[in-house]
Amino acid sequence: MKSYKIVLDRDALSDLKESEDWYNKRVANLGTRFKNVVKKQISALRKNAGGYNVRYRKVHCMPIKKLPFLVHFTVDEVNLTIKVLAIIHTSRSPDIWDDKTQNN
Repeated sequence: MKSYKIVLDRDALSDLKESEDWYNKRVANLGTRFKNVVKKQISALRKNAGGYNVRYRKVHCMPIKKLPFLVHFTVDEVNLTIKVLAIIHTSRSPDIWDDKTQNN
């Protein structure tokens, strides 16, 4: 079975931190729980990167269970690498996805 290396782009890390901070301001430790759920689900991609369809320009999207977020990522089959490009709330405009991924 393949095992992929996961690389989080700087934008994805920023997305995660912003959302964590937003949730923590609403309810104590909710942002920390959010971050842990997202990281656990991203980590699961190591074994199952092919389980998500391409949405646009070779970018796959994985919904976060029970949360309104999509993880946007690419898969490099040659180097067995997953690059997480963005972690975006589903209510945001699709233009944001295009802006974040236009160089990928």
